[in-house]
This record gives sequence, structure tokens and C-alpha cells, in this order.
Amino acid sequence: MNKTKQLKVLLSSLLASSVILLPQTTYAESFQEAIEASTPILNLRYRYENVSQDGVTNDANAHTLRTVVGIKTGSWNGFSAVLEMEDVTHIDGDFNSTTNGNILFPVVADPDGTEINQAKLIYTGIENTAIIAGRQEIALDNQRFVGPVGFRQNHQSYDAVVVQNTAIENLTATYAYVWQVNRIFGNDHALGDVTGNSHVFNLGYKVGDIGKLTGYGIFLDVHEVGALSTKTFGARFAGSQAMGDGKVSYALEYAGQSDYTNNAADFNENYTMFEAGYAASGFNVKLGMEILSGDGTTSFKTPLATLHKFQGFADVFLNTPADGIKNPYVSASYTKGDLGGYMKSVKVAFWYHDFNRDTGVGDYGTEWDGLVQLNMEDNWVVSLKYADFNSSSSLASRQKLWFTVGYKY
Repeated sequence: MNKTKQLKVLLSSLLASSVILLPQTTYAESFQEAIEASTPILNLRYRYENVSQDGVTNDANAHTLRTVVGIKTGSWNGFSAVLEMEDVTHIDGDFNSTTNGNILFPVVADPDGTEINQAKLIYTGIENTAIIAGRQEIALDNQRFVGPVGFRQNHQSYDAVVVQNTAIENLTATYAYVWQVNRIFGNDHALGDVTGNSHVFNLGYKVGDIGKLTGYGIFLDVHEVGALSTKTFGARFAGSQAMGDGKVSYALEYAGQSDYTNNAADFNENYTMFEAGYAASGFNVKLGMEILSGDGTTSFKTPLATLHKFQGFADVFLNTPADGIKNPYVSASYTKGDLGGYMKSVKVAFWYHDFNRDTGVGDYGTEWDGLVQLNMEDNWVVSLKYADFNSSSSLASRQKLWFTVGYKY
């Protein structure tokens, strides 16, 4: 049975069960009100992406359009639902989408196709608890370990059951059981969907007004790629405080990772991150260090992360090298709001990364990234983004440019 049919069966069963549990008179009146309270979903995002990469003769030029349509129902006796269809269309251009066979061009990982992005049933009838079952996007903390990869045209979604509880003051407890990950590569890719019995535990505690302390355990069971089956335990603290005319921010995180289930390797790797920043009068400066360890054979991995957010927009390090990676970085941005007219705000930002091995000899290279983003009235967004990775290793130097226009209803 394919994944679309599986979801239809799952949602049909859940809805049927809820009808049986509730009185018929209550069902008829409340169900009509829930339908009347439904809201449509419409997202459009056009993107032009250009990639020039050493070792590849041709440049990639990709014109793609992401269209999302769906509906979110009102609540009926604690139940509500979201159905969201996602289509990625190739308008024009030559590029390697990972499924179109254009291997003489650099990769732009936006395969075309239409699929169910979200089809979830939500129950909030238990006090301080939400239960979400079905296909859904999941984003935890800063998405370093679990995220929807929202930058790519085909988002990453999860076939899962998620339970979240806030019964204890200042504490948010989240558990997710995931049996399939629908990755950005789509249904036509050999590893577009991966299955398993994965478990995610996340406890977030608000510590006064100084920040949030999070502890997590992630048990990934990936049937198709045993090397991605890992167990990870970690803790993160992040917050901010007023200082002078601005605000100082800080974050510190550590995690340990080892082999799990069908992983044939025997290893123990770790992740370390610290970051500090200061923001005032629209300016924001940050510096930090991120280390994913490696011993030359195995390395710390985060396969479910929104990876584009980390280690440079050029996406050179989507897979952690066997020698691991040390990445000191600095960023600076300026945001100006209240512009008047059709423009609500503008943001200009720059990042610089220095990529080094965690073990072994030699550096990987450096990268600088830039972004200009205009937030417009009526939920329009226009952005121009650039990444330049300059290699000092066997990795290929590359430059990437994105022009994006997005609309959200």
C-alpha cells in the first residue's frame, strides 16, 4: 500500500472512531460549526536558483514554483484536522533535481511532483495536552535535530503521532513516534521516503526570564540506511537579557551520539555549540562555534535537521565528513521596520564561516553568505540570497544565488 493510501486509511479510521465515541446529537451540531469555522490554506513561492560549481561544466539555472493548498477545520469536541497538498513545478531551466537525470548540472534539490504534505488529526480534549496523528511537519527547538527543511520547495514531513503536554508550569513535554520520514527528494527518489520505528523525547523548561533549558533523546531507526540509525542524548540552554539599550543573547548545547538498532558501526561522537550575540537599534551581531565530532571513520549526524540553516547556505556539509567539522562563525544583520507604503520591513544580513576538521590535518574552506529580504504588505516576501564557498580541500568550491518571491494567504 502506498503512503497516500496509508494516510487515507489512518485518517478515516481516526475520524470513524471519534464519531463512535461522541453522541450523535452533539456530533451533528458541532461538526457543522467546525466546517463553518474552517480556513483555507494557500502558499505560493517562486524561486530562481543559480549554482556554479567547480568540476561541473554547466551552471544550474532553476525556475521552480511551490504551491500549497489545503484546509484547516474548526474544532469539534476537541478534534480538528489539517489537509495540505504540495506541488512543485519546474517552470524552466537546466539543473539536477536529483530525480530528473540531468547529472551534467549542479544539484538544485527541488524535484517536481505533487504529494500530501500534511494530513493530520489534532485532539485537544485532554487538559493541557495536544495529540497530533498523521502526516505533519515537526520543528523542535532551533531545528538542529528535527525540522521540516522549510527552505526547500518540497518540505520534509513526518508520518507520526506527537503528544505534547504543558500540565507542569513552565514545562513543555513532547514525545513523537515516527514511522516514516518524507524527505525533500520526493517520491521518485530511491531514498525520498525512509521508514523505521523512531522515537523523539523533548523536555523544555522556562527558567524564569533568563532562558529555556531543554533536554532531549532522539532514537532514529532508519531501515533503508543503517548508518543513519543513531541514539542521541543532549541538552540546550538559550535565552536573552536586556543590556544597555539592547539585548544580549546566548546559547549553549551539548549532545552525545552512538549507534542504534541496525547501524553496523560501533561509535560514540559528540556535538558542541555555543553562541553569543548583541542586538540594539535594529542591528544584531552574533558569533559562535559549532563542532560535530568525527574520528576519520564515523561522525556525528543530524539527518532530520533543517540543515540549510546551519554551516553555510551553500549546503556543502549536509553530510558530516568522517573527520568531523569545527565551524567558528560570525553574523551581522540590520532590520528596519515601519517603512510605510507597501513595504513593512527590510533585512540585510551577512555570515562568515571557517570550516575546519575535528580530526586530521587541513581545513575544508571558508564561506560567506548574504541576504536581503523585503517583507511586504498582504503577506508577500521578496528575497535575494547569495553563498560563496571557497574550498581549501578536495571539496568543490561553489557559488549559489537565489531570488525568491513568496505569498501566504
